Parts: sequence; C-alpha cells; structure tokens
Amino acid sequence: MLSHVTGTITAVGDKILTVDMGPLGFAIAVPNPGLFEAGKIQKLYLHLHWNQEQGPSLYGFVSEYERTIFLLVTSCSGIGPKIAMALLATMGPGLFVAAIQDENPKALSQVPGIGMKKAEQIIVHLKHKIGDMLTGLMDIPVAKNSNDWHSVCQALESLNYSRAEINTVMHHVRQK
Repeated sequence: MLSHVTGTITAVGDKILTVDMGPLGFAIAVPNPGLFEAGKIQKLYLHLHWNQEQGPSLYGFVSEYERTIFLLVTSCSGIGPKIAMALLATMGPGLFVAAIQDENPKALSQVPGIGMKKAEQIIVHLKHKIGDMLTGLMDIPVAKNSNDWHSVCQALESLNYSRAEINTVMHHVRQK
C-alpha cells in the first residue's frame, strides 16, 4: 500500500496537485492546494480511497497527523472523503480536534456539507476515539477552547483574508 511520496510538484490545481516521481506523475487531492508551489519538492502522506463508481482516488496530506484526522472523519457514518477534505481545508486538524474535545457542533457546522445534526453525530462518534488514536501523533498543539480559534478565523475572514491565507497563518501559529 502507499504510505507517502516525495516528488516535485509540477502542477497546482483547484483541488489537485500533480507530483512528478521520475517517469510517473501522480494526481493527488489535497485539502489546501494554495499552500503548495509548482517546482518545489514536497513529501505527502497518502491515502488511497476506492469508490465503486469512480475507482481509486489518491489523497495527500502534509503530515501523518492530518492524514489520521482524515481517516477519523471518514470513519464516521455518512462522511466521505469530500466532506473530510472540506473539513481539513476549512478548520485544519487542530481546530477540528479542539471542536471534538470541546463538543462544539457549532464550529463543525461551519464546514460546507456539515449541518448541525451531522456535526453532533461526528462528535458523538469521535469524542472517545480521538484521544486514543492521536496519542503520539499530535505535532500541532490544540487550543483549549475552539471558540477562541474560531473567533480568530472569523476576524481574519472579516478583514477579507482568503481561506488559504487564514489556514497558513493558523497552521503557523499552532506550531509555535
């Protein structure tokens, strides 16, 4: 099975990167393609998803932690890769974990495709799993109160920063 790939990014699309690995080029869906630059060498952690109608899809993540969050989210009933990617693009892994730990469905319902009822179901499904599955993988500190992180994101949005810019800043701040 595929675990990770390191290669040169040759194209950055709306949702897909093309990563060159010698004679092969892989089309890999990522949560925030705006964070990548063509011509740069990048390591991506992978997940191969199989859909009966569409066949295989390859998803890439900048860390094992982000991939683990993706797998946790897709383990929930009625949640597929598309919503999991939207969640990572909108909230990032740190805010998501904080929302689960704080049992904050309002924060989760801000993600396109997740309403209040689905947010509550995700929290119920994951609140006991998240601590066990993420032990040792948490390379990004989680806010004590996801409402604070959400407020910061809303403030930046009101100042007309793009979602990609906000995600970059929030990722940087969470690493400090």
